[in-house]
Amino acid sequence: MLLYRISHRLGEAGWTWCAWLVARLNLLLTGADIEFSARIGPGLLVAHPSGIVIGRGTVIGSGATIYQGVTCGIRSWSPGAASAYPRIGDDVVLYARASVLGGIRVGDRAVVGAHVLVTHDVAEEQRAS
Repeated sequence: MLLYRISHRLGEAGWTWCAWLVARLNLLLTGADIEFSARIGPGLLVAHPSGIVIGRGTVIGSGATIYQGVTCGIRSWSPGAASAYPRIGDDVVLYARASVLGGIRVGDRAVVGAHVLVTHDVAEEQRAS
């Protein structure tokens, strides 16, 4: 998370190339591909970073937990869909290999089970399995 925070700050300061470089370093060292333009709140716990992909427009609230192989991103590269990223609330848990795709909302304190593909909104405190 430290490398993500550094790359995010560099990106906000307009140092896009440096931000991209630090994000690639993060991928090389941890196996987590976290775009520097994603917005991630404080207290994110990454239990096992290997294989995690967090797309550039993804928003994650505070206190979330993400396990290995989780993907948060777009559904397709078609016009309109290529800019629709998920918004994940506070204290959400995304278990191993879960995929949250498209311009959907995962409510606060929701739990997304392992190997679940989420393409529709998940209500607060709901369990997607």
